[in-house]
Amino acid sequence: SSFFGVGGSIKHALAEDGLRIVGRIEYFNDEDGIHTGLATFDPVTGAVVSPTLFSLTGGVNYPVGSNAELRAELRMDRASEQVYGVTDPSETMATFTASAIAWF
Repeated sequence: SSFFGVGGSIKHALAEDGLRIVGRIEYFNDEDGIHTGLATFDPVTGAVVSPTLFSLTGGVNYPVGSNAELRAELRMDRASEQVYGVTDPSETMATFTASAIAWF
């Protein structure tokens, strides 16, 4: 099986020990559909159809002490096929995540 993926991210502190803005972009092409598990077969040609995936994420991080932070992220995913959703498939999906993270 063959696949190609690339991603990049950036973080910028608006103030020392304060609010940070973050951004991330990701691209994934799984030609055989094995790595994503999203392969389907074209009923006409019998060829494997696998989506190309693209995502864009933006958010803010706020440090709490020296070993924790609060995060809020908005993410937009887009696929070349309708793979998001069970009852009403779509090519796009938006998600919001809020989290508290600690490390030791």
